[in-house]
Amino acid sequence: KGSALGCARCDECDRSAFAEATKSAAPAVFKCWNGLYDAAIPISPKGKTIGYFLCGQIYSETPDLISVGETAVELGIDPTIYTEQASQIQVMPYERYEASIQTMHVLAGMIAEQAAAYIDNIEILEQSVGAREDTRRLIGELDGILAALRNIGLQSDHRATLHAIADNLAGLIPHDSCVIYGLDGEQLQPLIVRDPNPEPLWKYQPTIGQGIVGTVAATRTAKRSDDVRDEPDFVTIDGLESEPEAMLAAPIVDKGELFGVVVLSRLERRLFTDHELSILSVFAAQASVAIQRSQIQADSAKRLAEERALADLLRAVTGQLTLE
Repeated sequence: KGSALGCARCDECDRSAFAEATKSAAPAVFKCWNGLYDAAIPISPKGKTIGYFLCGQIYSETPDLISVGETAVELGIDPTIYTEQASQIQVMPYERYEASIQTMHVLAGMIAEQAAAYIDNIEILEQSVGAREDTRRLIGELDGILAALRNIGLQSDHRATLHAIADNLAGLIPHDSCVIYGLDGEQLQPLIVRDPNPEPLWKYQPTIGQGIVGTVAATRTAKRSDDVRDEPDFVTIDGLESEPEAMLAAPIVDKGELFGVVVLSRLERRLFTDHELSILSVFAAQASVAIQRSQIQADSAKRLAEERALADLLRAVTGQLTLE
């Protein structure tokens, strides 16, 4: 390969041998353009060739150095140096050379078996590492959900609880829009709206069974959509531009009682995953307890205020009657 012409001829011989060895899964013994014997022995773990042994080069009989010198002139190489190097190439009977090829083939098979075992071990290791990373991620998500629920549970009133839910969802599941609906009879009223264009969403108050939000409320089943416009229960909202919108919607339910629906959206063709839907469903189910507790506290505070006002009124009336 001391010249461009010789190099091109050698490469062509090697490529042909590689192709034959890969196809046959056996050594490809060939006599190259320069009269030398060589062999390409495939290394094929699990039937996939990943490399080759090149076993050679030898003469099967003493070379004609005059012919070798003529080849050197053709290649533009000094004939004296070229013939001297050719005379040092080993001369070996073809049968002996062929036997050595078979030995190398066995060795290549052993290497392939070791490579296959290594590949299997790597795959197992990668699966193990992947499982460990998945476990770490899930633990991190669970810790995030628990921390969020603790934060929600510490809120002092119903309104603060709803805002805490929206705040913590922003950290758990990145989104462009968040709307929390509360159930009022058969109608879903928006209680929290965080959206670039909030006014139309404040006005949108679907009934149970109406649109995607109403369907989620009616079925009490969470839903993921890559584009809400493709959904059979999609309805347009006055004032909102129709554009690609991915959505997660989960019912806020506790012991079968519906309290509302939480809806997250992403724009610009950014999609949600089923895993994110699972996170939202778990979060919504747990948050329902905090919402119910805050509602009870709000109702209790309202009743207490009413009772105090009534008591003050009765005292005032009683005092007036006593004076009279």
